Amino acid sequence: MIIQLELPPDVEARLRKNAARHDVEAVRRLLTEVVAPVVDATVDALIQDPLHGAPSRADGLTDTDFEALVDQLVSMPSVPTLSDASISRAGIYTDHL
Repeated sequence: MIIQLELPPDVEARLRKNAARHDVEAVRRLLTEVVAPVVDATVDALIQDPLHGAPSRADGLTDTDFEALVDQLVSMPSVPTLSDASISRAGIYTDHL
């Protein structure tokens, strides 16, 4: 999961200024202040929806959804197979001869 953090320009400027001064404590304090609300929001979102932020496949399914679908397909009653004659060219076009 990737969490992006958008910093307002004034916060970014303060962060860069503190980093340029090598003020580790000020950088740590500022990052903690900025990151804490993002962490809280992410925790809340994950608690509400465990699939929040889960990567989706090109077909729109998450990996969990896809696995559940495969499990359903596997548990379906077996379908009778077609004979070789019914899927051969001659079998398909018998009514056109």
